[in-house]
Amino acid sequence: MEVTFETTQGRRFIVEIWYFSTVRRIKECILKQEGIPVESQRLFFQGQELEDDRDTEHYPIVEGSHILFVGLRCQQE
Repeated sequence: MEVTFETTQGRRFIVEIWYFSTVRRIKECILKQEGIPVESQRLFFQGQELEDDRDTEHYPIVEGSHILFVGLRCQQE
């Protein structure tokens, strides 16, 4: 199914995910498509931050859902 992600800057991108994917698997799909490390991703749906071990059925994310994507910046020393 296709799910739309929107960044805090308003950029949108669509990711194809499998029904019942875990949030961790969704983040891995974003890594593959967008090149953003899994550890730097925070996802929010209906005002709730998504936990890596939960799946799309738990939240419930369906075809055409919109998810807020927050990418954390790496701090360099």
